[in-house]
Amino acid sequence: MADFSVKSLNCLNKETINLLQKNQQLKPLIRTELIKDTLREIKIDKNDEVNLLNDFRKNLKLEEDEKFNKWLSKNPFNLEDIKDTAYYKKRYSFFCDKHFSHKIDSRFLKRKKDLDIVVYSLIRVSDYFKAKELFYRAFEDEEDFGSLAANHSEGLERKTRGIVGPIPLGKSHRVLEKLIRQSKPGEILAPTQIEDYFVIIRLESLDAAKLDNHMREKMVDELFNEWINSRVDELSSKLIEQYN
Repeated sequence: MADFSVKSLNCLNKETINLLQKNQQLKPLIRTELIKDTLREIKIDKNDEVNLLNDFRKNLKLEEDEKFNKWLSKNPFNLEDIKDTAYYKKRYSFFCDKHFSHKIDSRFLKRKKDLDIVVYSLIRVSDYFKAKELFYRAFEDEEDFGSLAANHSEGLERKTRGIVGPIPLGKSHRVLEKLIRQSKPGEILAPTQIEDYFVIIRLESLDAAKLDNHMREKMVDELFNEWINSRVDELSSKLIEQYN
């Protein structure tokens, strides 16, 4: 992949770089300018350029040249900035298709377990004997699981009658994730200690991630962001070293 320079950053001096770094704004600035410079290298069809720019102006109700030029004069943009915005999606799509589309399948397989979507019910209490009592009451159907959670759970899930999700299963505690993967929908699991609590879990649903169009876009975004972030780290380090 090409090593794109960030010419717009050449105007920065030592004081400016230190100030940006101190306020945690150096990397965001480099990221913005790097993406802009990177995508400007992507050539798109002339007809697409015209149509995309016209659509952009239409959305702002600036179809007339006089209105458009007046608007430009009152804002801190030039025509190239406007084109960057108008062409962004098309250029981004072309760039990612060229550099990342062949990595989507392997990326998905690597991330699949983290992307499965789960909904479960949860009761957590700090006392083991209370947890056992609540488990038996739920297991024997003496009281609705949601009511037990609302009345006895010690976490935020009491506000949702125990319901957690839908969320990516990979974001759950590793012990909780293991329990959920071993259970069946509707099954109530006996109390298990997770950190300072004893938890009772009932799996509601577990939807395996699928490599559909939406997921492909997600994988591409992740790959692009990883690449950009690595370049940002590299360039910020070079800038800081240059003036220190």
